[in-house]
Amino acid sequence: MGKKLVSITNQSMKEDPEGHLIAHKIFVPTHFIQELMSPLVPNVETKVGLFPHGFDEDVFRYKSRHHRVNSDTFQFVWISVWGGRKNTKAALEAFVLAFPDGTIKLADGRTTRVELKLVCGQPPTIKPWEREYWSAKPGIIIVDPDESRTDVELAQHYHDADCLVFPTYAEGFGLTVLEAMATGLPVIVPDFSGIQDFCDRQSCVMIPPTRWVNMTLGSIPGCGADIDPRVLAAVMKMMVLDRQGSILLGKRAAEKAHRDWTWRKVVRDFDQKHICPLFESL
Repeated sequence: MGKKLVSITNQSMKEDPEGHLIAHKIFVPTHFIQELMSPLVPNVETKVGLFPHGFDEDVFRYKSRHHRVNSDTFQFVWISVWGGRKNTKAALEAFVLAFPDGTIKLADGRTTRVELKLVCGQPPTIKPWEREYWSAKPGIIIVDPDESRTDVELAQHYHDADCLVFPTYAEGFGLTVLEAMATGLPVIVPDFSGIQDFCDRQSCVMIPPTRWVNMTLGSIPGCGADIDPRVLAAVMKMMVLDRQGSILLGKRAAEKAHRDWTWRKVVRDFDQKHICPLFESL
């Protein structure tokens, strides 16, 4: 059987003039990347397959937030590498527009303290003046990059929060969003790029792009979706004012993530579609 499997594998490979093996089929995580590659790869639908990411369900567990419905604090969280394609500035500007003094008055007259916690990833890209400027704004908390940060610690940041705000220009996949959904966070994202493969309007808040920006994803040219901070600010206000609705949205997001996007489910589906047929032909 080993020789047959090698033979099958080699049938999908060829050599270039220098003798290097070239794959007849490659796999990418989302339809978005597949579409980006279409100008570069003839018959992209047959030569570029899908192998999406999943999340670790043992780490990014669902946590109900119903006990926080009457809390006097609402925390947004943003987790990624500062700046660039992640469009950190849009989240910051929207927060300041929506909550200039770090609070909001509810319909019943109570005042809720609102926070935006930005958990910066590696490599450290935040400039000292950016940290000083934005940290001085009421409600903004910046957590510095930490190369020793574990997935368990990352999951705790999700569990401590009430909503993920993630106005990225474009994502090849968007694992941050999926992990946040798995923990029960409602997510605010652009209706664009790889995120669309696992987000929908029944379980997420998806904002149509305000304008397009030129950019590259890796080495592939394309465009990114920018969201007007004024639009994002209005959505963030809505999430705080309708806290019960936000909690229910996060519950639906978690149900979708744990049903369809755990690593166990993703790998099982990939095996059934791409690996099992190889052995069936032996």
